[in-house]
Amino acid sequence: MRRNPDRPALTPVTDCSRCGYSLEGLQASGLCPECGFAFDELSFILEGITRGVTGSMNPWRSVLWIVIAIVGTFGFGPGIGLMFDGGPAGVTLASSALFLWLCTVVYLIWIGRTERGRFEYYAFGPDGFGPCARSKDVSPDQLAFVRWREVESMQVESIGTHWQRIRLGKSRRAGGQVAGVVLDIGFRGSAADVAEVLERLSRWLPDVERPSIP
Repeated sequence: MRRNPDRPALTPVTDCSRCGYSLEGLQASGLCPECGFAFDELSFILEGITRGVTGSMNPWRSVLWIVIAIVGTFGFGPGIGLMFDGGPAGVTLASSALFLWLCTVVYLIWIGRTERGRFEYYAFGPDGFGPCARSKDVSPDQLAFVRWREVESMQVESIGTHWQRIRLGKSRRAGGQVAGVVLDIGFRGSAADVAEVLERLSRWLPDVERPSIP
């Protein structure tokens, strides 16, 4: 799904982020009548692309890229030799290996492009944050929410002109780097959007050092 660049990155919560129950007509803060999920006037939904722990990027893909690079570097010469000196069987074997290598490369490129176009919705509320029910094809009780008491660090980063990145972690390394990442999300927005997100997060995380906006 490609995101409409004119749509704001932060949207207010009008439906329960956990079960989808409509919250219209209710008080500004309270509990969802359907599932008990907490919300307040600072609650919001952030639309972006996640990476790392909460994202869809699988760690095995980096390993597979390394394997592909090694095979391509050290297997090209022997493969050519096998095609010329190995007879019909050698040609068949080398051609099959080359075809498999090319298919793997095409798959890795395709899945990477697919992920970059996949936007997800993450809900933030007084109890914690997690994926919205509307962004996952799973039941509400399978949506894993992270409680604010688990978060000990924040980090922000500008990626180009129109993209921002926010990372939350369970601890902080020397030098201010986030460790034990529980959320790594990039979203299309301005410095003002980042400032608004940090302002709201700081209300829920008063003991966590607020990072400066780059």
